[in-house]
Amino acid sequence: GLDCGISFAKERLKLLPPGSQIALVPCAVGGSSIKQWLYDSLYRNNKLYSNILRKSKLAPKIDGVLWMQGENDANDAMHAEFPLYAVPFFDQLRSNLNCPIHVALLPSFQGPYSDSINNHLKKIPGLNLINTSDLNHKGDTLHFDSNSQRILGARFAESVQHTLSDIK
Repeated sequence: GLDCGISFAKERLKLLPPGSQIALVPCAVGGSSIKQWLYDSLYRNNKLYSNILRKSKLAPKIDGVLWMQGENDANDAMHAEFPLYAVPFFDQLRSNLNCPIHVALLPSFQGPYSDSINNHLKKIPGLNLINTSDLNHKGDTLHFDSNSQRILGARFAESVQHTLSDIK
């Protein structure tokens, strides 16, 4: 998915020297759960985690991972188990890619368990969390509207810039 990717890239380029380039390496697969990512499940014809590792090798340098996932886990049956899979998943991702991870929190419009998922995310060390509480859905209470996607992309860009500034 590139929903907020273009606005992310545009905002990042504003902060980089002229002539800089950004490569987006999209790996998103809608409707997937954190458990499926951790265990490299085959979902919609993709081995989820293997796909990240394979595509990451195409990039000469990775400045960070932008992660927007959890809607499928924000339900009665799965929200309590989220940390059992999220903690090892993000540890594994950080270890394999050796870069900052930027995670968009779930907006409240995605249901009563979005707060539960967000509370779990806030307890995981080393994640750079992106606020989405003021963003709007496009009428389906699941996906952000176009303006909110652009705002989210800009917030991801700010988060990446902040972490890269801290590293230098």
